[in-house]
Amino acid sequence: MICNQSFRIQRKHINCIIPVWPLQEERNLSLSAKGLLCLLLSFGDGWKIRMTDIVSRSKNGRDATRHAVQELLKMGYLKKEYQRENGKLVGSNYVVSDYPQQ
Repeated sequence: MICNQSFRIQRKHINCIIPVWPLQEERNLSLSAKGLLCLLLSFGDGWKIRMTDIVSRSKNGRDATRHAVQELLKMGYLKKEYQRENGKLVGSNYVVSDYPQQ
């Protein structure tokens, strides 16, 4: 398992802190995934948040948080980027978006 994972915020609409559409109209996300998306988007652009910090901010455990992350990845609200040094995988980052990415 890679322990060096973080989330980087990327927004299309910089004037809103939390978008309404994915929360009210996105029916393919669980409330858990919507809550995680809200938490992630509540941080400013450029913030880096670690998975352990996210888990510590709720009653949900590590596995429930990972499940919500997987939902957001599947629906395009998260995009995973890998970090390599000298050809070796050293970590990964998730780019968080307020709109589904392709």
